[in-house]
Amino acid sequence: MKKLHSFQFMMAFATMLLAGQTYAQNFSPYNEENPLPKYLRYWHLLNSETANYPEISNMALQAFKNDFSNVSEVHWSIVENKYMARFTYKNRITRCLFDNKGQIVYLTSEGNEKSLPPDIRESVKSIYYDHQITFTTELHIMNNTAWIINLENKTSLVTVKVVDGEVIEIGNFCKSK
Repeated sequence: MKKLHSFQFMMAFATMLLAGQTYAQNFSPYNEENPLPKYLRYWHLLNSETANYPEISNMALQAFKNDFSNVSEVHWSIVENKYMARFTYKNRITRCLFDNKGQIVYLTSEGNEKSLPPDIRESVKSIYYDHQITFTTELHIMNNTAWIINLENKTSLVTVKVVDGEVIEIGNFCKSK
């Protein structure tokens, strides 16, 4: 029962985080005009086979290499003593947070309507048949998967989450005329 409550809490937190940032601009890397906070530092992995990154846990690097081969544009950051890898995987921007032992804490992957499994797409489109799917985020936490999906039509923007086949509306905004 406790595991179920933990999962529900994590999903609620992730939903609020993603829903708030889904329409926002992407985070830009360090530059002189836009410095990064002290707790967040980026390392660009040009060649993950030969690169030496003493700040990143060897176990996290090894787990990354085992789980994600043939990725491009990998960037590492340290966030609250954990290791965030941001990379392109299967033509989708993916973020994966590893702990010190190389275990995945969570994984998010951004995409579009084509990224959705057919059954999820059909469930959402059967309810929001007059909306276009504009953006999707796949979220993996504690061996569970959820989808956060943005939809749009002429008059509104809608955000839904799909967990275990259940479509739940988490945001509905009217467009200005």
